[in-house]
Parts: sequence; C-alpha cells; structure tokens
Amino acid sequence: MSLRTQIHHAIDDVAPPAPTLEHRVAKFVLADDKERRALAPRRRPAWHRQVRGGLMLVAAALVVALVGGLFVAGRLWRNENQPPPAISQAELKSLESRPLSYPNLAPGAPCPVTPKTLGPNGLFIGDAGDPVGIYDTEIYQSTDWGQWIEIAIGYSSTFAAAHPGLVLMRARDLHDSAQVVFANYPLAPTGISAVGPVLGHEHALDHDLKLRSEAVFHDVAHTPPLDKQGHRPELLVVVGLQKGSSGCIGFQFDGSGGTENLVVGF
Repeated sequence: MSLRTQIHHAIDDVAPPAPTLEHRVAKFVLADDKERRALAPRRRPAWHRQVRGGLMLVAAALVVALVGGLFVAGRLWRNENQPPPAISQAELKSLESRPLSYPNLAPGAPCPVTPKTLGPNGLFIGDAGDPVGIYDTEIYQSTDWGQWIEIAIGYSSTFAAAHPGLVLMRARDLHDSAQVVFANYPLAPTGISAVGPVLGHEHALDHDLKLRSEAVFHDVAHTPPLDKQGHRPELLVVVGLQKGSSGCIGFQFDGSGGTENLVVGF
C-alpha cells in the first residue's frame, strides 16, 4: 500500500468529509523541509501575545477608571449642591417654598429703591421697623462675567430672639434677565453661607468663587464666636451681577418672623 493511500485512509477514519483536506495533508507530508515551513501555519511571536495581554489590562483599567470617575463626579455634584451640615435642610426647604414677592416693574419704569434709614450702626437700606437691613454695598470688582459686590447685612438681635431660625436671602434683577448670584465672602469670616444649586464658578476677589442661587444666615447671637472673647463674624456675602444687569435688584428675606423685601440700585 502506497503512502498516499495510507494518508487517505487515515483521514477518512478521524475527520468528516472535507474536499480539500486530503490534498493539503498529502502535499505537506510529501514536501521537503523548506516547503513544509512555507505551508505550516505561522505562529504569532511572543511579543504579540504580550502586547495583546497588555492592551487587555489597559482596557480593564480604563473601565474601572470610568466607573470610578462617574462615582466621584456624582458625589461631587451632590456635595456641591447640598447646604452646609450646620444648616437644617428641612428648614431651608420650607423657606424656599415661600413664593417670591418682588415688585413687578413695567419696561422703563424707575427702580423703586428702598430708602436709607439711620440705625444704631449708621445708615442702612430699609425701614426703621424692619428686622433686616443692608448696611453696605461696595462694588468690589468688575470682571468679564460682571460686577462683584460686597454686601453687609444687619439683623435685629431682639427680633431674632423672638423669631429664631434661619433667614433665607434671595435676589433678582427687576428689569433684566441677567443672573444675580451669591458666593461665600472669601476675605474674612462671615455668618452668611451661600447655598442652593451651583450655577457656575468664577475667579474674583483673588479667589475661585462658587456661584449659588441663594444665601442663608442666623442672627449674630446664634453664630459661633471667632475667639474666646466672644467676637462674632459680620454678616457678609458676595453678590454677583452678570454683565448686562440693569442694577435694579430686588432682595427677599424669609424667616420664621415673616418675609421682607428690599430694592437696591447699583
């Protein structure tokens, strides 16, 4: 029996019908060494397997990094948009639910600025009987975004003792749709905290400011002292007026003692 016949029978015993398989096997067996090397399947070099394994590890690391990044970003967003821990979220949400009662102005109408009153600490914007007044409004800096204003708030300690709790501060441009934002005062300790959704970030007053939609404060008596002598921080906050603002800004203060509205012209 010839070698070709033996190959033919061996293939029939171990494999299903394959029209070209017999020819390929016979050619390989009968070929010399050089021809066999040409016919044999090429093995991938070791470096190819190493590179492939390395790429798989890199892909796995990227997936882990992506999942981790999404988790961290979610926590960052949540932390940025939550009020400080010392502020009661339930009390804040209750104050936020109160309707806004800014004056409605017709186009071109003059700004109904609240008059100034002489108080124990000097002139302030507000009536003599109002528990909240604005004592100082200094335009601190102008940037490409707009104007940055330092505002000092006065709050009657007698009124606060009778009506304890948070006071929520909100603001709106009465003549324009330009944003009015709040930011924590970065130049000194303050008893006011900017809260609400984060509306953006800007660099002003030599600091990176986180822009928020509102601010809250207690009366000074309920603000933790700065030192052993009992000195307490002022009620200071940064207000940003976006470029294009009319400068006619309505402020609303909501607390357990009621609601107060003031209008300031910048």
